[in-house]
Amino acid sequence: MDIWIHILVLSSLFLVVLLVFSFRHIKAKRFSRLDELHPEEAVLLDKSANFSGFSSKRGKQIRGKGILALYETELVFLMWLPAKEVVIPLSAIKKVDTVRMHAGRWLIYPQLHIIYEIDSKTDGVAWATSHIVEWRDTLNLSLPTQK
Repeated sequence: MDIWIHILVLSSLFLVVLLVFSFRHIKAKRFSRLDELHPEEAVLLDKSANFSGFSSKRGKQIRGKGILALYETELVFLMWLPAKEVVIPLSAIKKVDTVRMHAGRWLIYPQLHIIYEIDSKTDGVAWATSHIVEWRDTLNLSLPTQK
């Protein structure tokens, strides 16, 4: 009986170590991809933003954590798992605010909400992010002026 407890403990420890190294590898790949897209430094960066999805897809989508980065010309989100990229040019953004309901779901706390239009299609996206007021205000100041 004693040997089985040792085997169970060692197996569990091995799995934890494997998961930690796997997650580190995934994070390194996402940051490498971010550097490919934008070698310059981000205006704002959140390494653990929580993606709440697109307004148009409602409940039929995968949500998750990832990197949210604001650059001079676009907003970029790279999800940890599955590998997903959301790139929104700042020129396409129509509105930046905070919401408590998004894609048919009530949210526990306010989230950064972006409404944008690409190829004559309007959609919305939301993220839970640290320093939400700073994100909202900086994004609003970063948007190109509408003529």
